Amino acid sequence: MTRTNHKPVDNKYIAVEELISRLSLSEVDVYHWLNRDKPKTREDHRGRLSVSIELLEKYSACDEYMEAFKRALVAERLSREADDLQTTLQLKNERSKFLDIYDVSSVRLKVEQI
Repeated sequence: MTRTNHKPVDNKYIAVEELISRLSLSEVDVYHWLNRDKPKTREDHRGRLSVSIELLEKYSACDEYMEAFKRALVAERLSREADDLQTTLQLKNERSKFLDIYDVSSVRLKVEQI
C-alpha cells in the first residue's frame, strides 16, 4: 500500500518531542528555550512541530543544559518515588480487602484450636 499526499522526511529538522527526548530534559525547559530563541519551525512529515537539528547540538552544549538536566533527574526520581508510594498504598489496600474477605481472625482461631 503506497501513501499519497505525504510530506518527505527532512533530515535537517527534528520534532520537538524528539529533541526533548534526546536531550533528556523536561518539556518546560526546552519550550522555555524555544520561546526565548524563537527558531524557525515547521511541521514534519507526521505533522509534528519541528525545529532545526542544529538546536540539538546548541542546547546540549549551552551553559544551562547541566542545570536543566539535574532538574529533570530530580523530577524523574520524585515521580518514581510517588509512583512507588502509590503502588505500595494500592497493594496494601488490596491486601487489606483480601484479608477482610477471608476474615483472617476466624482462620487463626480455627488453626489455634487444632
